[in-house]
Amino acid sequence: MLAGLSTYTLKRQFQELLLPAQDLLIEKKLSPNQITSIAFTMNVIAAFSLMALERGSLLSLGLIAVFFLRMALNALDGMVAKKTNQMTWRGAVLNEVTDYLSDALFLLALAIYTAEAWDLWALLGFSVMASEFVSALVFSKPGLDKVNSGPLAKSDRTVFFGICLFLSFLPPASQWLEFALIVAVSLSLLTCFNRFRLVVAIDE
Repeated sequence: MLAGLSTYTLKRQFQELLLPAQDLLIEKKLSPNQITSIAFTMNVIAAFSLMALERGSLLSLGLIAVFFLRMALNALDGMVAKKTNQMTWRGAVLNEVTDYLSDALFLLALAIYTAEAWDLWALLGFSVMASEFVSALVFSKPGLDKVNSGPLAKSDRTVFFGICLFLSFLPPASQWLEFALIVAVSLSLLTCFNRFRLVVAIDE
């Protein structure tokens, strides 16, 4: 039931808001792979910038916009690919690999930036990679789409990263960040379980 709480359920409405941007990118003749590469470059710069900032720096609030721009670009590369009939296996692999690397970088950056709860950040990283690995296994089977079910899917994690930046402005001794991480780890493990059930159901 919690899988239905994922922001992924709002995908259609979100894509409708991005239609003008989609048309502009097509007009500028940007390919889906170029959009994916631009998004990844932006994520790398943002992650390393966050690592260089001190906790509580007002500059870090600007990175929240990067998280939401990431969500937009992640949707736009697929939208442009479908609209222009440029959907390729190479593009799908590029999209998946850059997403995994971006999540790993942001998790590391936030752990360094907040400088606390290293064990929970590591556990979250493990559970996130596990859920995405299960999803990739489904995607590798011909004729099947990638599993994006939650409750802590890719878009949900991006929102969570933004929440962590807000919580980082609380005193380091505050338990709010630790509580948020415990919830995120629990939801990520549930996501992994939900996706694994779908893998099992395929062979039944």
